[in-house]
Amino acid sequence: MAVAGGAGYTDSPVATATYTIHPTAGPVVFSPSSGTFATAPTVTLTPNVSGATICFSTDGTTPTANGGGICTHGTTYTAPITVSSTELVQAIASNSGYIDSPVTAAGYAIGVGVSPYAPWANGPSTSSSYFPIGVWSQSSFRASSGEYQPLGINNFVGFYGSLTLADMNNFQTGAMPYMPDQNTIALTQTPQNSYIKSWHMIDEPDDAQPIGGGAWGACISPSQLLTYYQNIQENDTTRPAYLNFGQGVSETSWIGRGPCTGETTSYYPAAIQAADIIAFDIYPVAEYNGQLELVPNGIDNLKTWSGGTKPIWNTIEALPFNGGTTPTPSQINTEVWMSLIHGSQGIIYFVTQLSPTFREDGIFNYPTLVTAVTNINAQITSLASVLNSPTIANDVSVSSSVSSVPISMMEKQLGGTTYVFAVAMRNSSTTGTFTTPEVSSGSVTVIGESRQTPITNGQFVDSYAGYAVHLYQFPSASSSVPNPPTDLTAVVQ
Repeated sequence: MAVAGGAGYTDSPVATATYTIHPTAGPVVFSPSSGTFATAPTVTLTPNVSGATICFSTDGTTPTANGGGICTHGTTYTAPITVSSTELVQAIASNSGYIDSPVTAAGYAIGVGVSPYAPWANGPSTSSSYFPIGVWSQSSFRASSGEYQPLGINNFVGFYGSLTLADMNNFQTGAMPYMPDQNTIALTQTPQNSYIKSWHMIDEPDDAQPIGGGAWGACISPSQLLTYYQNIQENDTTRPAYLNFGQGVSETSWIGRGPCTGETTSYYPAAIQAADIIAFDIYPVAEYNGQLELVPNGIDNLKTWSGGTKPIWNTIEALPFNGGTTPTPSQINTEVWMSLIHGSQGIIYFVTQLSPTFREDGIFNYPTLVTAVTNINAQITSLASVLNSPTIANDVSVSSSVSSVPISMMEKQLGGTTYVFAVAMRNSSTTGTFTTPEVSSGSVTVIGESRQTPITNGQFVDSYAGYAVHLYQFPSASSSVPNPPTDLTAVVQ
């Protein structure tokens, strides 16, 4: 109520007004969340407000409602949706007494061999010849200057500070895809933002978080991550969100997670739902006395916790970033190929020297490692279409002569050619015997090593030094699809 009065005036009548404050309906929750599925998943949409109407779309348009539970664009959700083709599902919740929820979305890539990035109009390239190879958190001028392109780098992940228009111009000049934190400039500046291919989220949220005064608190909860993810989607559903976890993904008892130490199945499966691309980092040469198998262990865990539906990337140490042991070219090569063989779909290099003297592009302090990374990336790029093809199960198999030194392998087939990529999983020698049901004789080419190994009675045998990697190409069947080059420079084992 209010009344007006003043000298020389009779007070006004009392006026009243009623204000109703409507809360905003919570975002729609998707189950399962975004991912790659061999067959059509059944997707359940759940509102965060009891009795709310859900409006959804699958044609790239944005669903809308009238604020009172009536859909004005899109389809009214009445039952779980069968997603039978690759698409982005967008949804909004509406209910009387509430402001309509923000739009949220989930991308579903359906079918064997479909790019996991296909649902997003402005996401990473879906070309079979593109395999993501990035560097972590580098300044934009390094993209415009072309510093990393000769190494085979095709992506910048993360970014120091808040992105500016000048930064965006640098990435555009260098024609370099990148994945920054979301801000207003990044969202609104076109065409410069055409090189933004994903939104980077909070780094290492599973670790203990600083709370001021040098103290550390708990990790960021899955519910907090989901809210952050939904805020990103509210602004842009055309790009996926990228979430990188810390080393606790692999070393599950790592104390750097603070009060969250040891929380695995109670944390990661839920936290993973707050992203479209998931990743992690661990540096075994710098911090674990060279136990390289910790890298694929983390990938295996993420595959388990995500149900194998999310694309997984991971970060590789490419220098002695903390002033400790320098990784050898062979160790970097093994970390990369262990990652790929266990299912990584994106390789990111940590290239910054933190100590004893800081240098953002510290890898260039180590010419031998620059050469090694360049050769590894050339090999990955030449085999990109192979790596992006479906993995073949229940065909070629391998046994190790030393039980304590398992050999991991991955089989691919493309254009009538079979490829087997294999790595010794411990730092000890062994011999691998490969059984090839479909090839009884002939020889197999060892890619990048200028040698062949005979196939006899459906088997071939090869020696493995500790942590050694061998990449095999079988005789080609008749095909119009060209084979990748096999004469690449090998990384010294």
